[in-house]
Amino acid sequence: MSAQSFIDKFTTDEEVGGWTAGDETIKFHGYVDAIEGLTHVATATNPRTPLYKITVNNGSNSRVRVLFWAELAKKYSALINYRVFISIVGAKSKINGYISPKDVVCKLCLVIQSSTDITISSLKYENQYTSGTIELKAIEDLEDVNAIVDVKGFLKQEFRQASSYGGSYASGVLVDKKVRLPLRVIGFNVADIRKFPKGCYLKVRGTAVTPTDGPTQMRVDSLDGITRDSDVIPLTPDELRVMGITSPKRKYDFDDSENKKRFAELHYLKQFHKANNYNFIFECINRFYEQC
Repeated sequence: MSAQSFIDKFTTDEEVGGWTAGDETIKFHGYVDAIEGLTHVATATNPRTPLYKITVNNGSNSRVRVLFWAELAKKYSALINYRVFISIVGAKSKINGYISPKDVVCKLCLVIQSSTDITISSLKYENQYTSGTIELKAIEDLEDVNAIVDVKGFLKQEFRQASSYGGSYASGVLVDKKVRLPLRVIGFNVADIRKFPKGCYLKVRGTAVTPTDGPTQMRVDSLDGITRDSDVIPLTPDELRVMGITSPKRKYDFDDSENKKRFAELHYLKQFHKANNYNFIFECINRFYEQC
């Protein structure tokens, strides 16, 4: 079967949106876009019950966490590879207890049962992260780009597995001269996150995102979107130490008058909430606009 044949059968967003908790007949066709690995957790019957977690994707807007318990966890952890096409029939849906606000994942997760039918292909899903021509940008120019781009730099902090709201991602830091760029890799195999040594020169393909509450970061679809340039000599710890001191700045970080306006707005809003009469409220508003 060709890759396109698998893609044509992908579960739609509408189907996922129609799921309800407790349904034991759920089916999903898509690909594996994250492997969180095999762990052991305490349950009522076993203090070290195997748990294997992956995230599947329908190639559109639906990412679904899938849980394998006990013997099923040990079985499928050895069979499932990154980005392969996967078909799941007869899984049980349940409420996803921990969802990060920054992680686009379905509110329901799937629990694999002994009766669940799983088909795993040797073919892998390819998209614009792993193929096609993407613009190369300097790290310092990523602020407000909000698009898929390529960047190059040295790995200052090696990738490590990080957890958030019950999910996992690979976290690292790329640097270029004085600028640093946090990397957040959504899809990864735990066994592969150490394959890039500290100081090596990397080309990273991902989506540049500038959140309102933090610095610009690169959200990478998978480790397949990261390649090492072996022709570039890795930097030493001393060379890395002086690099990556600052982050790409947001627009208002460059504008001192904008910073003053934001500070004044915050100050008078605080006074506004403390106000006990309308005259004081109007006075606060007038003072704010006089300073702006």
